[in-house]
Order: sequence, then C-alpha cells, then structure tokens
Amino acid sequence: MTAPTITALEQAFRKCSDCSLHADYLPLLERLETCDLTAEHIAYLQEKCLSKKHMWEIRFEHLRVLLLNPEAQNYNLKEFFSARVKASRQLSMKLFYIRGLAMYATEAELEPVMEKYCVSLKKTHDYMDYNEILSVAGL
Repeated sequence: MTAPTITALEQAFRKCSDCSLHADYLPLLERLETCDLTAEHIAYLQEKCLSKKHMWEIRFEHLRVLLLNPEAQNYNLKEFFSARVKASRQLSMKLFYIRGLAMYATEAELEPVMEKYCVSLKKTHDYMDYNEILSVAGL
C-alpha cells in the first residue's frame, strides 16, 4: 500500500475541526501506520504533534503513527522525543513521548527520565491522566 501524499493529507486535514478528525482524514492517517514513510511524512507528523491549536487527542493520533510504524525508526527522532518529554505537561502524553524516546535512547539515558516521571506522577492528581496512564496502552 502506498503512502498518501502530503498534499492529500493536508487537504483532508483542513476538513478536521480543532477537536475531532474528519472521516476523510482517518483512513489516510491509518494508511501511514503501515506504509513506507518519507522524511516529508515524518516532518508532517511531527508538526501535527507539536500543534497547540488542536486537542491532545488529535496530536496523539499523529504521534501514534510515529510510534507504531516501524519505518519511522529509520529516522533519528531521539531529539524530537527528548524535547517533547521535557516540554509536555500532561503526564499521559509524556508517557507516550517516553515510549518514543525509548526506541532510540539507552537504558542509562532513560533512567533519569523515568525517575522524574515518577516524581511528577506522585505530585499530580489529575483523574484524566491516571485513566490514560493506567489504560492498556499506558503502563
């Protein structure tokens, strides 16, 4: 299966609202999970992950492609994931960025990150975060 073009992705994404993905966009995004990704696709997905305009669920759908597509590991995304771990305030999203970082970092590099995460987890009492963190996809 071939990857959708960036133009097709952008056109379908324009139909999405700030809080939900359009039905025309979802199949294109799902195709990205299994097809060969180009540097353009990686840049597009990173841009959507960083978008503050959209709700975290929309940003997560783009992050999911970076985490699930084995082709994405051919691109060095260590700096991207590391920066997102540091910048993310929502613990559930931070957990997924840590998962991405784990694909590129050594165990010694991940230890301090996980220690900080555990400290944050003890401080925070956000019910939404705990639901996501304790889900099947979380911890």
